[in-house]
Amino acid sequence: MLSTPLLTTFLALVASISAAPSPDPQLANAPLVKIKTYKPSQLAPFLGKTNAGFSANASLAARELESSPEELAKRSGVLGADNRVLWTSKDYPYSAIGRISFSSGWKCTGVLVGSRHVATARSCIPLSDTWGARFAPSYYDGERLGGSNVIAAVMLPFISFPPCGYKDDFAILVLQDAIGYERGWFGSKEIYCPNQKNSNGWFHMGYPSDKDNGNRPYRQESIKLLSCDLCAPGGPLETDADVTGPYGQPGGPLWLLENGERFVYGVATDWPTPGRNHFASGPDFLGAIGAARRDYP
Repeated sequence: MLSTPLLTTFLALVASISAAPSPDPQLANAPLVKIKTYKPSQLAPFLGKTNAGFSANASLAARELESSPEELAKRSGVLGADNRVLWTSKDYPYSAIGRISFSSGWKCTGVLVGSRHVATARSCIPLSDTWGARFAPSYYDGERLGGSNVIAAVMLPFISFPPCGYKDDFAILVLQDAIGYERGWFGSKEIYCPNQKNSNGWFHMGYPSDKDNGNRPYRQESIKLLSCDLCAPGGPLETDADVTGPYGQPGGPLWLLENGERFVYGVATDWPTPGRNHFASGPDFLGAIGAARRDYP
């Protein structure tokens, strides 16, 4: 008999196959994406470093709502309730979150973490060697702020089985154009588990396939971080965020508002578990962002 994590993965794979969409004809002529892998040892120069964010227009920067103690108590006590809210704002920071469309027809969420660097879930990446993709910030039933084609993808050579595999389920996509200078981008940090475990006040946003077929963004606030050291220091991050798969919402960022700046700590994985959803995170996630920003300026 399969163990619970393997069974969950198997069922998610079956669901992914049954839900596989048709190829997207609009991306038939998109440039083919080149994969670049880095061993963890190659990411060592970037470990422990904070990557700065950028607000393209500070006067338009949206301020996250501060949750009341009553709302925090409600969120930390109710697991599984759907707290995703349709979000229409296209001001920063939401201008830096968007939908990724793949030539296979697959959809996922991504977040700008550099001028032309988009963090998403590795499990969103097609298995084929020939594929194209496009990132559209603040996508809402179509491209509201334009977009850019993906030309490269940075990731680890391989990832392990869940639950430890959740930690490394990330990829950093490189865009053809540096649209971050117009749309802004998030900073990125590594979790410090001793201080941040069981904390509330986290945010998440994505394009869930079970709501509007992944065509509109949904946002959550007052998310609780349940665990951050399941397999190793820094990850994966386990939360009570509401995340559904197999496509659409995976890749969406988990972030904090700290002293007026937004920092991404992880991206949603493609293996949702009701009430305890996981986000790829940790030192290699931060390292991959740093390497992508260095090698694809």
